[in-house]
Amino acid sequence: MIYTVANDDWTPGSPLSASETRSGLYRTRSEAAAIARGRRLLAVSVRYDDHRCVLTPSLPPDGKLNPSWLTPAIVGPNGGVTALAEIPANLVRALGPCRLWIHAGHSDDACSRATGRGNRLRSLLRR
Repeated sequence: MIYTVANDDWTPGSPLSASETRSGLYRTRSEAAAIARGRRLLAVSVRYDDHRCVLTPSLPPDGKLNPSWLTPAIVGPNGGVTALAEIPANLVRALGPCRLWIHAGHSDDACSRATGRGNRLRSLLRR
């Protein structure tokens, strides 16, 4: 599974054009989420074969595998993979808008550091 960010005009059930992969296909969801800026994340059921420099299908969500499909691809300077041809719609699945989740422990610590109360608490704990 590889992840990317949808263009604003992309609709579910549509293939992913080569121009839409220009922002990159990433190996982890967090890499794609880092550039999403609130846009919809997509899961793409492909694997990048770095020996042949192609994208090959993995098992898509609908279970209909087309083993003859593959597309040339290149790796960009930021580590994202760019497909040089259209990716079929059955290999693309929408994951929803990107959300930033902050663990409650980190949130409280960040807020207390900003107000100065965290330093006072840490000094009390050191005693």
